[in-house]
Amino acid sequence: MSNILVYSGPGVSTTALAHTRKALRDLCPSYDVRPTSAEELALQPWQANTCLVVIPGGRDLPYVAEFSKPRAREDGVEVTAQDAVRAWVAEDGGSFVGICAGAYFASSWCSFEEGSKMEVVGPRPGLEFYPGECRGTVYKGFVYESDAGARVVRLDAADGKRTAMHYNGGGAFMDAANQQGVTTLAKYPSDDHYIASPSYAGQAAVVHCQINSGQAILFGTHPEFSLLPGSRPVKLTAAPETLTTDGEANAANGAEHVATAHARELEQADVERRIFLAQCLEKLGLRVQVPLAIPPAASSSDLAAQGKLSLLILVGPPASLRTTLDILAQQAAQLSSSDPLPHIKTRSGQCATTSTGCDDSRLFSMRDANDTLHFYFGRGKTVAGEAAKICDEASYGDFADEETGEVDLHRVPKYVLTFPSEAGGTGEGSLNACPEAAICRHWDCEAYYRHLSETRQRLISSSSDHEPLGDVILYGERVTSTQTLLDKNPRLAAHLPSGFVAFATHQISGRGRGGNSWISPLGCLQFSLLLHVLPTSPLGATPMIVGPKLVFAQYLAGLAIVEAVRQGLGEEYAAVGRKIRLKWPNDIYAETSSDERSAFKHMGKSWAKMGGILVNSHYSSGNWQIVVGCGVNCLNPLPTTSLSALIDDHNAATGASLPHVTQEKLAGAVLASFERVWADFLACGGQWATPSGFGGPSLAQRYRDVWLHSDQPTLLTTVSPPQEVRIVGIAADTGMLRVVPASGPGARAGFSAGSTLSCDDDAAWSPSLRGRDDVWHLQPDGNSFDMLKNLIKVKA
Repeated sequence: MSNILVYSGPGVSTTALAHTRKALRDLCPSYDVRPTSAEELALQPWQANTCLVVIPGGRDLPYVAEFSKPRAREDGVEVTAQDAVRAWVAEDGGSFVGICAGAYFASSWCSFEEGSKMEVVGPRPGLEFYPGECRGTVYKGFVYESDAGARVVRLDAADGKRTAMHYNGGGAFMDAANQQGVTTLAKYPSDDHYIASPSYAGQAAVVHCQINSGQAILFGTHPEFSLLPGSRPVKLTAAPETLTTDGEANAANGAEHVATAHARELEQADVERRIFLAQCLEKLGLRVQVPLAIPPAASSSDLAAQGKLSLLILVGPPASLRTTLDILAQQAAQLSSSDPLPHIKTRSGQCATTSTGCDDSRLFSMRDANDTLHFYFGRGKTVAGEAAKICDEASYGDFADEETGEVDLHRVPKYVLTFPSEAGGTGEGSLNACPEAAICRHWDCEAYYRHLSETRQRLISSSSDHEPLGDVILYGERVTSTQTLLDKNPRLAAHLPSGFVAFATHQISGRGRGGNSWISPLGCLQFSLLLHVLPTSPLGATPMIVGPKLVFAQYLAGLAIVEAVRQGLGEEYAAVGRKIRLKWPNDIYAETSSDERSAFKHMGKSWAKMGGILVNSHYSSGNWQIVVGCGVNCLNPLPTTSLSALIDDHNAATGASLPHVTQEKLAGAVLASFERVWADFLACGGQWATPSGFGGPSLAQRYRDVWLHSDQPTLLTTVSPPQEVRIVGIAADTGMLRVVPASGPGARAGFSAGSTLSCDDDAAWSPSLRGRDDVWHLQPDGNSFDMLKNLIKVKA
């Protein structure tokens, strides 16, 4: 289970939502923190892939309206979001967090500003995770979508410590000590004379509620808001003596005085806040990165959590790289304008490049649809080291939203460093000088190219004439998204060579199918591959011919990844590779020995997600551009499984001593494997059910050997009544999933009833089967949780 779903529909405060998502991303980097709606919670099968549902601060009454609204399923049954969430927590052991208005809504009784014009009082039967009354406001002065009445307060935590936290209109959980299944985690101070009523003194501010096998933590405060100098809560607070006593704003001193004179105390208070929130999330069973009391020098993960982008390193064989730079420089010159392009700034506010002298090494700059890129020569360690330091420590204030303070990382300019050739290295067999290890802490360029060459020799005939993939690469330790970089910058992509690959250690804004983001903790191999399909391609001369064939790119990528482990890494890893399979249409799953990490059971085995694939394609000026994004857990076993975990299981079961595979080795194997698969696809003109010109089985037959779904039964719920069907293949002309009814006349041996067509039949993978009423074609309905639960039947 890897999703944290944060409600983002009607009623939510935009500021609270932004801070909630950021806090969860920072503390839970191995989970996918994504927005959700009441409709999605009511109708979509989110439960199996979710570990936490969060309702942030905002307005309680719109929550009541949205979560209690009946919504009709495909079978006509009406359901509500609150019933779905309540059942998931109480019956399935799920976890819930409610903050401020989310906590009012999740209590049995809401009492808000009783007797005032803002009064909201009444029962809340929807969730009832806290079985008593949530009453507020605890401090006077609250105004919706405003900082009026907001303050920093000190809570008395259960461990005896006092923890500072932002407060803005939340409630107290009255008489929590006498409520069954409720544990108080923190209380409002009993000695705070700014509390609105003595009845609130010493009442619970944070509670943990046990609901059968599930649990919930509710906050009357806002633990998601930063207390660092310059943050919104701190601007409402003046001095440390105020912070440690009553939390009232002191306009005479001012926020600037606090931020300068007491920055260290604020930093420590913020660390304590984050530790408290992390401990709460741990109590709910989540894996968290608990902050240290004294932060050390920032690691790559720390900087990624802070949203700091790194240098981008451009590497490749000298001739190929030189050609690439020349073409990009010409394009940049054509796009140049009199308007200066933005640069990041140092903490002192100076332009980063001019303040360090790096501007002398600038090659060219270009502004594209999504990103601004500055290209530099990395002459010597000084330029590279200074440039890396600037990126790590840069100020992004010019690119932040004035209201929320959230930085738009796509507006932050990117810096690309390339290196001149080593002396004598001019041929395609040599490489440009690779950057120092201090610049590439988690990526070894030379090792990658060595493994790419070795796997090519293992998989690809030296006599075959095909397009090389992975020769020119871009690497970034911390990037927004490799997919966005290539997919959303059309001028850049149009002038990069086919086979270009962008790698990243951390993706801060990674993109996945249906809006999902692929979470990228350290140890996850992630990259995006650019392919150009020209009018002279064997796939066809017109977009109408080529376009339908590109749907197979996602299948080819999955096949390449599995064959990379089964064949590309060497015979010794073949048994490990046989544990890896493809889940239609674009997920990589691995057989796991741990039920805890299992996403589902199939064929009597436990399977956990190991990776995912995303493909985007565009047609422009007579050419198709395909961007194939892949993410594979190589070294990091959390939160599901990884290649290293499979190797450990193999060694334990067989007594072997296979070493773990580095990201560079896996990358080289995958790119060489994809090179072979893509060459086969071109050789057969995109007819993947046809044997390629290189001999051997067809791509469809190879894919059948590595997917999970041969003759798998599933339920088609988008027809009335729902129909049991059996998966038999993928249509060679449309790429749609091909199924047959699981019941009816014409039973085949091995099946209780239904169609005679089997996954082993070549016809199941052929082009259109016209005239057969027992064959249906399905496509996903856009649901991002389980592709085999909601499918749309398409008329053939």
